Amino acid sequence: MRFSRPSVWIPVTLGLILIVGCAGPTEREKPGSAAKRAEPKATMNGDLKAGSRSFEQFCSSWISKLQNRHQTNEKSVQFKRTGGLYIGEFTGYGRRPLRCEATPTGKPVTPLVGRMGYHEIRYQKSGKTQNQARKSKPRELYRIEVTELFRYDGKTWVY
Repeated sequence: MRFSRPSVWIPVTLGLILIVGCAGPTEREKPGSAAKRAEPKATMNGDLKAGSRSFEQFCSSWISKLQNRHQTNEKSVQFKRTGGLYIGEFTGYGRRPLRCEATPTGKPVTPLVGRMGYHEIRYQKSGKTQNQARKSKPRELYRIEVTELFRYDGKTWVY
């Protein structure tokens, strides 16, 4: 079967050539360009190490913030009377990160991505009176593992 209008294929073919031609540098680059790119990587290695070390401090700081939220949540539990008991629930967090790792991206704008994991825990407190419930030891209902991703902009970690 022959197409009656071959002129339709010419613009499509030219469009593909233009798109492919504009795709940017390929693996075949000018002879001196690879050496030029190696310099910033060498400089960035020091930044990457510093960024990786700072992520451990960032993780500790993040866990401290979660612990503060845990305490605030526990203090502000709202109790409801259910079946002769006052019951209240709140969300808490694990005391230590499960994971705290920084990975290089190879991108100068965001040279590192940090991945942090921790437990988010749902607690319940109960008692015959609101006062007893407030003073009761929290009972763990369930826990889930949370993973958070952060980016390093070359100076600080950003949520």
